[in-house]
Amino acid sequence: MADGIQVVLESVLSSHQCQSRCEFCSQNISKYTCPRCNARYCSSTCYKSQKHRQCSELFYKECVITTLSEQEASRESKQKMLEMLRKLEEEDREANGDFVTDDLEERLGEIDLNTTDAEVIWSAMNEKEQKQFEAAVETGQIYEMIDIWVPWWTPRYDTQNRKKIEDLSEDHSVSKESNSNPVEAKEVKGQQIPSVKRNIPSLSSLMKQTKPNPNILFSCIDVLFSYAYIMRLYNGCPDDTSYQAAESLMQLSAVLSQNAVFESIESVVYNSLSVVQNSKELYSEGLSHCALLDVINLIQGHDVAQRANFTDCALSDLSRFLSRVREKVKLDINMKQKDTNLCRSLWLAKKKTEFLLAWIHSNTTVLQSVVSSVQVLHAEVTESCKQHKEETERLEKTWGGTKPPKKMPLITEM
Repeated sequence: MADGIQVVLESVLSSHQCQSRCEFCSQNISKYTCPRCNARYCSSTCYKSQKHRQCSELFYKECVITTLSEQEASRESKQKMLEMLRKLEEEDREANGDFVTDDLEERLGEIDLNTTDAEVIWSAMNEKEQKQFEAAVETGQIYEMIDIWVPWWTPRYDTQNRKKIEDLSEDHSVSKESNSNPVEAKEVKGQQIPSVKRNIPSLSSLMKQTKPNPNILFSCIDVLFSYAYIMRLYNGCPDDTSYQAAESLMQLSAVLSQNAVFESIESVVYNSLSVVQNSKELYSEGLSHCALLDVINLIQGHDVAQRANFTDCALSDLSRFLSRVREKVKLDINMKQKDTNLCRSLWLAKKKTEFLLAWIHSNTTVLQSVVSSVQVLHAEVTESCKQHKEETERLEKTWGGTKPPKKMPLITEM
């Protein structure tokens, strides 16, 4: 593994970003890539533009089909799915006074959700039901019926280790979510903490003639934030939609995908928040704030049983996930050039992760020195979001809606 890490060492310590024009406005330098069509764009405005509308509208349908095709639903989860779809249909009927006896449960009753093709299940729903399902995903209504995963690094937990999804308020205090005391594994009862990879090479064996760039510290923050965010975004099960989760990870982490090098804790934190905010697929203000706190908990946490830090566990878990996705892509008999490039990207990301794991293993104290800075940034971001929300509510109240009223002409022609 040391030889493989040495190959990508220079790419970890240097930045290389391809500058190309936005494919939609053709004016600004592109910063992001659409995970569906690989189009390069510069902002959320261009992503939502008319030129990209067809791709974004099909996103939710693809998510539903992918999830149904890759997950093996248990009897309980199948029943929950049927109840959820039936509830959406009943609510729409009540709202429109429509009491037709065309029951969705009857149409899906004889369909085996485990073996039936996802397109068949999707086609069993009429157009109105499909739109309702997509709207429920987009608005978050669907998540009210899903149990949320409790991260293994969380210092406070539900006794059942699972709880219903709740609205994430920006009023959470840093002092409540993260304290100065290390989080030990014994506080996370019943949760599986990932094992640390064996035979982690020493940093000196990887860098015999050079010293590591001190900015590697900020690369670790980028990868830890991305790992925590993806784990929460996919409810602790990124393997259920491994291709999509891997693409989301690469989109979120500039270190793993672009060899980015950050020069301060502020630059890496604000870059991560900016990527999330400008991505329709990734954006969630609540998850962004949680991921910042997760970085703190991961740095402070310690697994007593393994005598290892949570950061070691997290990067080991991430390395194994990247390996599984890469093997899955390689086994795909219909692998195209795009998948070949993905294999290469996943291999490089895995090697970078393993190098950062070796660095963290030898520099735990250095990493812990940035905890207070992350706490301060979290407080600033939370306060800024709160002020923005209050100002938005004030303006909407003044306007009488979400948009300002049209300007009246100052001069009227007689």
